[in-house]
Amino acid sequence: MKSVIVTVICLAFAGFLQLDAAAMTFENIKALYEKNGHRLTMKMPDGKQYDFGAIFKLPEEQQRTAWDAWMKKTNTSFDHLRRSSKAKMQKEVERWKEETAVQRKKEIDRALAPSVKRYQQACFQGNELACMQLGGNYYRGVMLKRDFTKARRYFHKACTIKGNSGMGCYYLSQIYYAGYGVKKNRKEAKRYAVRACKLGYKEACRVMKQYFPD
Repeated sequence: MKSVIVTVICLAFAGFLQLDAAAMTFENIKALYEKNGHRLTMKMPDGKQYDFGAIFKLPEEQQRTAWDAWMKKTNTSFDHLRRSSKAKMQKEVERWKEETAVQRKKEIDRALAPSVKRYQQACFQGNELACMQLGGNYYRGVMLKRDFTKARRYFHKACTIKGNSGMGCYYLSQIYYAGYGVKKNRKEAKRYAVRACKLGYKEACRVMKQYFPD
């Protein structure tokens, strides 16, 4: 007679794997072992078959101790399997998120490309609002990858083109004061803050009094 193989009932969800504790009791397994002619095996996490005869062929007084030792070892094996499964799934989720983010970025870039080009054309044709829009997006990293060098370029254009944007001069002052994408330059920061204040940008006037009292 071939050995009867016990199929371990497992629950798998989101990387969580556990034994069915209700079925795996000393009494249940011993009864099944005896019912099947003292032939009973179980497939372990490492793929090997465990023969319960190693427990139930022992003297009666030793069986419970052997069972407890086996259960402890088995639970440790399944705990390791559960952790490995969870870690593997987490890694897959992170990979999926990364790939999704990259794909989403490409889709956004493709969608924005025509608009960015139109704003660039408008900016270099003298539209200060278009320059400020591009400068602001690059400065904050909104819809476009943060790039202080490009932000500085567009703020400078807004600050110096016909019409002169006080806000453009103000942000240019902030960039030089903080050293965003450029070496800190207090002199340039003050120069653009003064210009922004003269153009009527009130926040620049407040900053002037606070940071450039001289």
